[in-house]
Amino acid sequence: MMNITLFYKKISLHYFKSAVVILALAVLLSVLIRGLHILFYLTLILLGISCVFMYLIYEREVKRSRAAIKSSADRNGACLVVTKKDKTYHFFGFDGVMKGCCSSKNGSWKLDISDLQAIVKKGKGSVELECQGDYRRFVKTHGNWNDADGNEISLLNQGEGWSLTVNEKKVCSITQGRMPAEIQQLFDPSSLILRFERVDDEQRIWGILFAVLYMDNYYLI
Repeated sequence: MMNITLFYKKISLHYFKSAVVILALAVLLSVLIRGLHILFYLTLILLGISCVFMYLIYEREVKRSRAAIKSSADRNGACLVVTKKDKTYHFFGFDGVMKGCCSSKNGSWKLDISDLQAIVKKGKGSVELECQGDYRRFVKTHGNWNDADGNEISLLNQGEGWSLTVNEKKVCSITQGRMPAEIQQLFDPSSLILRFERVDDEQRIWGILFAVLYMDNYYLI
C-alpha cells in the first residue's frame, strides 16, 4: 500500500519530467524544422505548461500532507510506528528510536513504554487491565468495552483507518502508510501508525493496549 505523500511525490515528479520533455521538444523542433505549422508548436507549449501546473498542484499536496503529519506529531504523545516480530509489537517514533514494546505470554500482553508497565488479558467477553497498580475489568457491551466506573472504550472504522475513543473522546487513531517520504527510509511505507491526541498517560496506555488487541484480533500486521 503506497503512502499518500509518496504517491503525490511520484506524480509531481512524473509531470515535471513530462513538462521538461515536451517543452524541450517544442524548442528543438522549432529550431530544426522551421516549416512545421505554428499550431503544432503552440500545442506542445500548452501541453508543457499544463504539466507544469499539474506539477505545482501535486507539490502543494505533498507539502500539505507533510504539514498535517508534522502537526499531528507535534502534539502530546506524537506518533508511534508499529512493527511486529513473532508475538511482539514494537513502537517507534518518527526519529527511528524505539519507544516501547508489547509482547504476548501465557495469554496476556505486557506493555513496556516510557518507564511505564501495563498488562492486559483478554477473556471471554471481557478484558482485564492492570497499570501501575490500578486494576480494571472491561466488559464488552454492544461492541464497546465498559468498566465498573462507567468508562467506555470503543474502536470504530473511520475514513482511511480506525479511531479509538474513551468516553466518546478521541484518544488515538490507527492509520496505515501515511508518513513523510523521508521517514520511509526507516520503516516499511505500509506500516501502521498510532496518532495520539492530547491525553494523559493512563488513556495513552489504554489506547496502545486496546490497539494491540485490535491489531492482533484482525491481523492488521
